[in-house]
Amino acid sequence: MTRHSAIALLLAVAVQVATALGIVWLRHQGRMTYTELQAVQAAIDAELDLWSRLQLQSATLAAAQRVEDRARRELKMREVERPRVLILNDEADNEDLFDKKGDGR
Repeated sequence: MTRHSAIALLLAVAVQVATALGIVWLRHQGRMTYTELQAVQAAIDAELDLWSRLQLQSATLAAAQRVEDRARRELKMREVERPRVLILNDEADNEDLFDKKGDGR
């Protein structure tokens, strides 16, 4: 074997070893990135679950009936009675009793 062929063979082996090491390193990096991606996706899923529970809790706490019940129970609040207004109409024969809305109830 000549000196040039020995150098070429040694260079070819060095390139193959470097390529093999590069492939191993890239596969390792891919696995590490995939593991990190799974952890991030799990965190996102947990945050979305928490967000859904918070929205449900907010809707429950803000329900009108619940607010009204709590105001009555804890704050001893009550509805204001509507005043009745008597409107006399000079042109009409009878008098009608109207509330503020004027719907005759």
